[in-house]
Amino acid sequence: MSFDINTTFVFYNSVGLGGSYRLGEGLVGLFELQINDNFHVGYAYDFTTSALNRFSNGSHEIMINYRIKIPKLHQGLPCPAYW
Repeated sequence: MSFDINTTFVFYNSVGLGGSYRLGEGLVGLFELQINDNFHVGYAYDFTTSALNRFSNGSHEIMINYRIKIPKLHQGLPCPAYW
């Protein structure tokens, strides 16, 4: 069993900065950039704080997200997960 707490702050409706803490396991810092309404890119670094840090210095993650809007399915409110 584990516990995570996450947050992301959005600036100027195009830049997201955030972090995450995984109980006894690690810390994460992340950056996300909205290129247009459909395309987001981001980067995150996961720093290991558990005993595994003797073998791992952490991990890098690159995120690419492209949303395809299908008019019949995407009616009404936009997805709240993406600003």
